[in-house]
Amino acid sequence: MGFDSLIEKAREFDVPESRKALKIAVIGCGGSGNNTITRLKKMGLDRASTVAINTDSKHLYSLVSADRKVLIGRSLTKGMGAGGDPSIGERAAEYSFDEIEEAVGEPDIAFITAGMGGGTGTGSAPIAAEIAKKAGAVVIAMVTKPFSIEGGKSEKAKYGIRRLKEVADSVITLENDRLIEIVPNLPVDSAFMVMDTLVADVIKNITDALVNPSTINIDFADFKRVMSEGGDATILYGENSAREPSLLVKETLSNRFLNTDFHGASAALVHLTVGTSGPYISTVDKVMKGLTRDMGQQADIIMGIRNDPDFEDRMKVLMVVTGIGKDDVLGTSGSGMIKTRV
Repeated sequence: MGFDSLIEKAREFDVPESRKALKIAVIGCGGSGNNTITRLKKMGLDRASTVAINTDSKHLYSLVSADRKVLIGRSLTKGMGAGGDPSIGERAAEYSFDEIEEAVGEPDIAFITAGMGGGTGTGSAPIAAEIAKKAGAVVIAMVTKPFSIEGGKSEKAKYGIRRLKEVADSVITLENDRLIEIVPNLPVDSAFMVMDTLVADVIKNITDALVNPSTINIDFADFKRVMSEGGDATILYGENSAREPSLLVKETLSNRFLNTDFHGASAALVHLTVGTSGPYISTVDKVMKGLTRDMGQQADIIMGIRNDPDFEDRMKVLMVVTGIGKDDVLGTSGSGMIKTRV
């Protein structure tokens, strides 16, 4: 059989596989987490339930869009916020444990979003993660660290991240300081919107790849394994012409939101969004090898590809790197074992 006829026959079987109805919850804790939830709703996330948790009643009920809203610690804060005190945020969440538990339900995957360094998000995010973990979910925390110039917030942030690591399967940390390098000329509000949008975009793309038929889907078992690697974790983002894979790789590797080297990291999830006609397989190969060249030779790399008619000849990369800094990584400077599900 010649290649032309083989390709034609393959097209006859080009039918998307059915996907298991995964239950996904996105839980936004505090002002920053609530902003991410609102942005997700505006982006049309319809395959996940959204839960907004806050001690500030005015912000929660006036400015937030979510499927469920939980005002925590009513008797403690009187709906007036945690005053930047994580212990107040934590106690408020503990007071409202049952309400949060009821709102979260029993998801297969729970994303926890929050800004570390304040009161409500820092204190309540670990409690929300604990509740989701208790319900049997794979728990992925996506949190931002304060600017280094914000002084005392840094210690609070370290406390919140340490508490999250005790509970969550993976804690993806994004540093606000990176905004100064990546978008230095944007106004402050716009720069924060970039970070909110990044977090929301990652959640939406991963959710779509897990539950919607795609060219290459991300398998839930693979997702769970990669997200349970331990160590540090972060996100890389890039978008450029599919005809220039080297430029796309360079942009993506430059747009890292954790100021650390992931040389030797043990796992990664790479999601590519491409036009409906899709790039050549050789282009995908160049992109994947470029993105993962500094990872361990035995790194566990999961790839998903989704077609979007708005992309034409462009390609977008969202890469979640996990297992950064693990001591048991074997080998260095390799492209890893790329696993896909077609």
